[in-house]
Amino acid sequence: MATSRPHILQTICLGQCTSNNLPDQLDLSNIAAEMNRLWRRSIREIRRGIVTEYGAVLVWQHNKLRLTQVTQGTENAIALKPRAVRGQKIVGTFHTHPYKEGWLGITFSGEDFASVINTHENVSVVHSGSRIAVLVCNDKSSRLVNGYDIIDLANVLVRQYYSKEHIPLDEASLQMNIDLCMIHKIAFYIGALDGRLTLRYKP
Repeated sequence: MATSRPHILQTICLGQCTSNNLPDQLDLSNIAAEMNRLWRRSIREIRRGIVTEYGAVLVWQHNKLRLTQVTQGTENAIALKPRAVRGQKIVGTFHTHPYKEGWLGITFSGEDFASVINTHENVSVVHSGSRIAVLVCNDKSSRLVNGYDIIDLANVLVRQYYSKEHIPLDEASLQMNIDLCMIHKIAFYIGALDGRLTLRYKP
């Protein structure tokens, strides 16, 4: 598997991986259990029509990726405020995407893309109940974007795929993600809840 190459995950997390060196597979299995636990917390009151986003800060520490500073958000938003701690390198963020309607597989939003680009995250991870997706910024990625523009474009794309082309909502969300990754040269990985992910778009 491509991630068996020495230090490849470290170079990705530290923002040192070029587009040419992005692996075909990404192994985040060491944080999968914690991501799944936060997803279960997100939907534990869904029978009452209540869901809650949970998030965490991704850090590189002791030669591995870790989730820290777990934060509870609201039904459809979360505000993460990464704090630097000695011995840790902040590399990005993680959050869940629960929906009280029970929708699964809804990946990154336009707001997520704007945040990833404008705060210069190396890695961003979302858990959508049925799959895990990852954005990986690299040497080709956009470094600044108008947040309103990218949010509007994301919404237009989802409506286009979902309404006009009759693609299921989760797949419309996925296609929108890939389109925005192509525009902003961000690598996109997606895979199962065990944290073993496959490259779907490479800049």
